[in-house]
Amino acid sequence: MGQTIGRASIQSEAQVFINLPRANILDLWEAFNEIAEGFGLTLGEVQDMLRVALQEYLGVTDKRLDALSEALFHLYDDDRNSLVDSLEFLCSLAIVSGMTVEEKLSYVFGIFDFEETGRINIDAMILALRACMSGLRKLAGITPPLESDIDRIANGAFEKLREESSEERVTEVTLSKDEFINYAADNPEIVSWLSFFGDFDE
Repeated sequence: MGQTIGRASIQSEAQVFINLPRANILDLWEAFNEIAEGFGLTLGEVQDMLRVALQEYLGVTDKRLDALSEALFHLYDDDRNSLVDSLEFLCSLAIVSGMTVEEKLSYVFGIFDFEETGRINIDAMILALRACMSGLRKLAGITPPLESDIDRIANGAFEKLREESSEERVTEVTLSKDEFINYAADNPEIVSWLSFFGDFDE
């Protein structure tokens, strides 16, 4: 995936949605669960979610927030199919939020812990990294890492566990939240991307 230096330049359509407090990111997750009918979000669903989660914090009118939300929606909807990927949307806004690195990683883990078991498998790990990078790529207008590089990093989290496990295949091993956080916080490439998309000036 490669390491990065410096700080990402977020596109103008998303500027108002960076550095969001943890409480608002959690509100956005709750709004998603209450409003969305699937993993593909419509414009109306995005507008409703952002209105519920952010209107009081941003202090803008319904009309203004809907306009801001529409601009953000079109930034994510780069294939122009009138839907945005909810996983990309939620995890990338979390990564560029004002949360700590540990809070960001914990939040992302929760999104991809689909069975709510407190553990994820290799497929969920790959999906998490791919979704995060795809969403961040849209926010910054940059070229994403190769999927093969993302998959290599995801597989790295399971290599040691596979060696220690009695299971024969890496796909049969799962990762706890703490293991996920520790691996991500120690991986130079993930750390560099978290830094690249973190600590934006207010």
